[in-house]
Order: sequence, then C-alpha cells, then structure tokens
Amino acid sequence: MNKPKIITMDELEGLLAASKPLREEDTGFCGPIRILQKDKEILVQEQSDKGEFMVRSFKGEEQAEDFVNKRLEEYDRMWDGCGCTIDYRK
Repeated sequence: MNKPKIITMDELEGLLAASKPLREEDTGFCGPIRILQKDKEILVQEQSDKGEFMVRSFKGEEQAEDFVNKRLEEYDRMWDGCGCTIDYRK
C-alpha cells in the first residue's frame, strides 16, 4: 500500500483546485475520501482521525478504487461497532 503524504489545508485547497474529481464518498467519520486526477497522476485524498489531510499516489484508477472500497468497508465495520481502528499512516 502507498504511504500517505501529509499536506496542509492550503495544499489541499490547491490540490482540489488543480485536479479533476473522479469519486468522492462521505466516510461518516473523518470527512470525505476522494479519488482525484491531477495531470496523469491518480491520487486518493482522505482525512485521518487526527484531522491530518493525507494524499496517496496510485499507479491507476483501478488501484485507487480498490483502496477506497477497502477503506469504506473498514468504516462500515466501525459503524457496526467492531471496535476496530484505522492506521492512516500505512
């Protein structure tokens, strides 16, 4: 899995302005999770439980979709009361 890069709010705003949104989902926990395309790069942007804005780069849209789908499954388990947590830095 791709390690995240932590970015500032200003960097996030710049990224959102300079990229094309491909998908956005409300996590219900830590803001939206997004798949973005900036030039030819595919990125996933999310927010950690500590309020950190994180960006990960992926080789393609399919890998980014897989990551987002797995993350959303983790959030669903959390809503169901599994007691699990997400390590956003992995």
